[in-house]
Amino acid sequence: MNEGKELKWIQYCRMRWNSVLDMFARLLELRWPVVIVLSDRSLTNLSDAKALDMKEEHWMLMADLVPLLRPLHISQLRCYLQPSRRQHQQCFQPSGDLSTLIWLQKKKPLLL
Repeated sequence: MNEGKELKWIQYCRMRWNSVLDMFARLLELRWPVVIVLSDRSLTNLSDAKALDMKEEHWMLMADLVPLLRPLHISQLRCYLQPSRRQHQQCFQPSGDLSTLIWLQKKKPLLL
């Protein structure tokens, strides 16, 4: 976790599908601080806390979706960084080239 580092919220943006991945990953990273703030009545009133609180199953669903969305995000980055690959089929076929994925991870690190 990024202890001592101020983290900003990431919002969903309709024009960027991977903003869902970024938003879920950040929310999972901030889960326990969110739970603490929502349970502290000096910071959050009961009606707001009830409206904002998430069930355990929703947290689990987000945790399951993040690793499923990450490979799609990597494929998108591969296509973006290799403009010569114009055909849809070529862009999204797994190449099995681990060095490319490692390079992409260093170029634009993914959350979590």
